[in-house]
Amino acid sequence: MLFPVGSAVTKGITVMPTVDGNILLGPTADYVDDRSDVSTSEHGLASVLAGVCRLVPNVPIGRTIAQYAGLRATITTEDFLIGESAAGPGFVNVAGIQSPGLASAPAIAVEVASLVISLLEERGLKPRPREGFSPHRRHIPRFRELSMEKRDRLIAEDPDWGTVVCRCETVTKKEVIDAIRRPLGARTVDAVKRRTRAGMGRCQGGFCTPRIAAILAEELGIPETEVTKFGGNSKLLVGRVKDREDA
Repeated sequence: MLFPVGSAVTKGITVMPTVDGNILLGPTADYVDDRSDVSTSEHGLASVLAGVCRLVPNVPIGRTIAQYAGLRATITTEDFLIGESAAGPGFVNVAGIQSPGLASAPAIAVEVASLVISLLEERGLKPRPREGFSPHRRHIPRFRELSMEKRDRLIAEDPDWGTVVCRCETVTKKEVIDAIRRPLGARTVDAVKRRTRAGMGRCQGGFCTPRIAAILAEELGIPETEVTKFGGNSKLLVGRVKDREDA
């Protein structure tokens, strides 16, 4: 990761390789009043490109897949806010977690777990460890990273391994189904994307989105018109234009 000299409000525009081989460029840092404003701008893009070129002059900007913006929730105390909400008893706030959040996540989890137990005991409940609980998450094999020998073996065990749903990232139907069926499984198109990378490639879901929506509908037992991008009212479809004749 390449970091420039930071300022009072930001660590600067960075060049960051991801674990999947992509490169993230940016971000900028601008104060906004609207808590829902995640728009990008020509000025922001120009700032990113100027900052990046100071670090790596030959970054292939023409191969950019997507631009996006996010909101960083900051608090006035410049410290983590971890504790029971005054507005909602039993609700634990974990807020103001800025740059040290990733390194602090394990310790924050322990702190929150201890706090939840204390809150339950104060209310007369007696929480206890669940018998047979495993703290280890079962790994989902990434088809695109496997050798041809391992791929052939998986396809022989389950043909869904041989159906590629996302061509850009080589994600199979089996990976999508596994992401849906596992504990705390995916329930939206974006949730599948975060677990499997389906939709993160160059076409940005142009090929795989309808296929993932169909799998979600089948697995969840709902009409495709009820499948959402990220929950709430973010439905992908509003109805059928014409009837489909199945062969």
